[in-house]
Amino acid sequence: MATVVVLGALDTKGEEVRFLSRQIQDRGHKVLVVDVGVLGQPAFAPFITRDEVATAAGASLATLVAEADRGRAVTAMSRGATVVVQRMLERGQLDAVIAMGGGAGTSIGTAAMRALPLGIPKVMVSTLASGDVRLDLLARCAWRGERFIDLPSREFALLEYFMRHAGRVLSRQAILADVWGYDYDAGSDSNLVDVYVRYVRNKIAQTGTPPLIATVRGEGYRFDPVPSHDVQSAATWRQI
Repeated sequence: MATVVVLGALDTKGEEVRFLSRQIQDRGHKVLVVDVGVLGQPAFAPFITRDEVATAAGASLATLVAEADRGRAVTAMSRGATVVVQRMLERGQLDAVIAMGGGAGTSIGTAAMRALPLGIPKVMVSTLASGDVRLDLLARCAWRGERFIDLPSREFALLEYFMRHAGRVLSRQAILADVWGYDYDAGSDSNLVDVYVRYVRNKIAQTGTPPLIATVRGEGYRFDPVPSHDVQSAATWRQI
């Protein structure tokens, strides 16, 4: 029987973590859950609480909540989760680790996994959501609402980039450097970004709603997500 550590935010992914844990237990393994959430009440009591994770990072959970700084919270919980899994490995409490989450949950989970040695099984179940658009980063699949969107690899990478920078104006230079990985050359690449943005914009379009990718004349593009009906519009922490 292996001991599997499951990392997840029990306020936003509690039921998913519960289901995953039961599936692992039904296969004869022991499950130890580590809560890396910040806001809201956990769906159930974990083996390692979010307070313990924050403390392991040298931070206070109450302070992280009061500051409402998503970046600082993710950094702290990533550091704490890393310390926690290393301790669990040393104590013989970890044979494998699996984490699930959105953008922030993926950052926390993968940070913890990188601290573990080769040979330890590691699985990251990851989605990224912005408004009613969501991505499965491992399967490289995209949806808008319940509609599946077929995107080739470059278009998927471009949409992921927009979603990670939602609300920000992104220049063509920045998009080329970060998505294509090379410097902007106005002579040869002036239309490349425009063409791919048009592909993605058309594929994620929905009748009766404004385009999600807006053109900012003279500057670049901005991804403006439509608030989802099942996600609080003010929940800037929804992916933790």
